Amino acid sequence: MSLSEWTESDLLNRLLGNPAPLRTWHVLFYTPMCGTCKVANRMLEIVQAMDPTQDIGRCNINFSPRMTQEWKIESVPCIVKVQRGQPPVKRYRMQAVDELYRFIQEDEVTNL
Repeated sequence: MSLSEWTESDLLNRLLGNPAPLRTWHVLFYTPMCGTCKVANRMLEIVQAMDPTQDIGRCNINFSPRMTQEWKIESVPCIVKVQRGQPPVKRYRMQAVDELYRFIQEDEVTNL
């Protein structure tokens, strides 16, 4: 299972669209030639396979200057957690699949 590719326009629609998404969603900012980004992508594919209900996508940072600037993305890979009504949470450390799984599952408690 591969992650959906989201454009900057897709991200803006998710943020500003009607109705606003009620669920938390995650986006991996990456560059195509980054080896660490490829590993992070694969780790998130595994996380998504473990819980297919999670809304996880990826966005090439080279084509997303507005979101990069607004969210102050400092490096790649970067996973951004977006929860309605809360500032985005960024994560740069991709140590293990189980750690990423817990990071992504954390929002399940706040969505109740």
